[in-house]
Amino acid sequence: MIGCDSNPVEVSKDLGTPALVAPTPGSQTDDAVLLDWTDVDGAYSYRVQVSTKADFTSAIYTDKVYEYSEAIIQNLEQNKTHYWRALPLSKTGAEGRWSEIFTFVPVRQAEFPINPSQIYPDNGTGNHDRSVRIRWASVEDAISYHLVVTIDEDMLLYQVDLENVKSTSYLVEGLVLTYPYWWKVRTLNAAGYSEWSPVWIFQVKDEDE
Repeated sequence: MIGCDSNPVEVSKDLGTPALVAPTPGSQTDDAVLLDWTDVDGAYSYRVQVSTKADFTSAIYTDKVYEYSEAIIQNLEQNKTHYWRALPLSKTGAEGRWSEIFTFVPVRQAEFPINPSQIYPDNGTGNHDRSVRIRWASVEDAISYHLVVTIDEDMLLYQVDLENVKSTSYLVEGLVLTYPYWWKVRTLNAAGYSEWSPVWIFQVKDEDE
């Protein structure tokens, strides 16, 4: 039997054990944190537990399941030791083995990030190719970015609406000749999203060369 549940669960011998990455043991953090661990081959999702008790009898996020090997946890109690661990799950729900337990102490309030500074394509420019790599400046402590590109200035008709962009650029393809496009981007950190950047417009050239 794995974890804190009273009912027996299927255990997979094929799943490895996650290695916890961050927060590192004993670290002082904001009251919103990004938990990060290594991928496990064959894992379909991960169960994460965070508790203020070492035996996880009062877990804050018991049975919280995440698709990727990271999780944002918010509204943590400050100046109190928190314990966390991760468990890989197969597509059928079979469990692997719990990771070791790491601790951290939230000591300050998390701050929302600033919005990214846009770089390219510059606002109001034209004669762009049908494929454009949109770029913006990195933001400190960013987890990811949310990019929106539309074919209307009201930002309702999406060409791209993409969250969890890990880099500071994204290649937009299949743009229509002569069309204008509007774009904006925002930052995600453990506290949440920033305000949107200003909306910039660019236009695709009249014809292919």
